[in-house]
This record gives sequence, C-alpha cells and structure tokens, in this order.
Amino acid sequence: MKRILLAFLLILLPISPAQSSTLITLTAPTNKLADGRFINNELALSISPSGDLGKALEITASSDRTWLIDPALIEEIVDLVDGYIYLDQEGEDIEVAPFDLANDWLLKLQSLTRDNRVVAITYGAPSQSFMERLAPGELSRYNSLSKLRLESLLNREVIAPGKSSVEGEPALVAKNAYTALRKSIKITNSVITSKDVEDLRLGLAKTLNPELSKGSAFLISKSYSAAIKEAE
Repeated sequence: MKRILLAFLLILLPISPAQSSTLITLTAPTNKLADGRFINNELALSISPSGDLGKALEITASSDRTWLIDPALIEEIVDLVDGYIYLDQEGEDIEVAPFDLANDWLLKLQSLTRDNRVVAITYGAPSQSFMERLAPGELSRYNSLSKLRLESLLNREVIAPGKSSVEGEPALVAKNAYTALRKSIKITNSVITSKDVEDLRLGLAKTLNPELSKGSAFLISKSYSAAIKEAE
C-alpha cells in the first residue's frame, strides 16, 4: 500500500514560533486517473478503521494542533462518497456503490480540525525542488488554487502553502511528460476557464509527487496526456 505521510513535516509556515503546535500531515500519492477512475482500491482501504488514514483520525480533539492537508487527497476521498470505479489487477473496471465510510471520515476530519490551524499543502504534494527549478510560476498558481480548494472542501479559512520539504525527484516518465502537458493545458486554460480544465491543470501536479511509483506515474501521466489533448 502506498506510503501515507502521517509524520511531522517541516514546512515554512506564515506563523510565529509562539504559535507552534503539534503538526499532523495528511497527504498521499494519487492513484486517480484523469478520467476519474482509480488505478486500485488503496485509498478506500486506507480510510478504513484499520488503514493509515483511518488510524490518523483516531485521536481526541485538541486546540494545540496544526494540520497540513493536501487538498488533492481530500478531493479524492470526496470522490469515493457517491460511489467510484477502480481497476482490478487485470485492468477491468470494478464499480463500487456509495461509500458511507468516506463521508464519515470527512465529517470526522472537519470535527477534529474545527478549532485548529489548517495549512494547505501544494496540491498533490509535487517535488518542491523540481517545481522551483522548472516551473516556479506554475507552483505559485498551484499554491493559490490549493488554498481555495481546501477552503471549499473544509468550509473554513486555511493558510496558503509555504515552502514545503517534499524531497526527491518525480518519476522520470512524469518529468518527461510534464513540460509539454503543462504548456498545452495552460494555453487551453487561458481560453477556457471551466473547472474541468482547471482540474486538468492542477492534476498535473499530482504526477510529480516523488512518492508516486513508476508504474502509477506512467498510467496517470498517460491519462492526463489523453485528457489534455481532448480538451484542446
């Protein structure tokens, strides 16, 4: 199962040392294709009581806590609520009925974070060094949208992403595909400002997560390539 990052994360936040508190991080590499299907059922398993994300919320409410949350992860959990499709090991579609456990997890997250400071992680937790080196302007765009997306999801104000400590390089296949796809969807987004196009633009950030396996990066990058070409 994908490694869920639920440990302390060093990140430069726009808060003073006097406001420091326990940090809880919720992020995970995506397993969602651009067409909305999931490449496996790991996310649903992860939010179950025995899964990493399920266990992460087995805590009592506390005012002395800061949450670092990836809006891409929360959006994908929202997608599970009304039912979803994932691919089995043979690549066949498996349809899942509405998944109440996802809604329960989201409600619990809202309850636990109600009196806490919440900071958005850059959408999809892409490699910080890669983004700063290759597309700093797009990184700024991702961060702005990450704040807005997480605020909408949690129905509250959150702090915009700071300079994260996401280390490592993306999978080579994702790096090779990113530049051309980014330029293409950026042009499309300048003409078409729909949420569907914005989703594609933001979604590319998820392909650059260093924790994403080579196989997953290939499938997900390929799906975004097809979707972006269709949107042109």
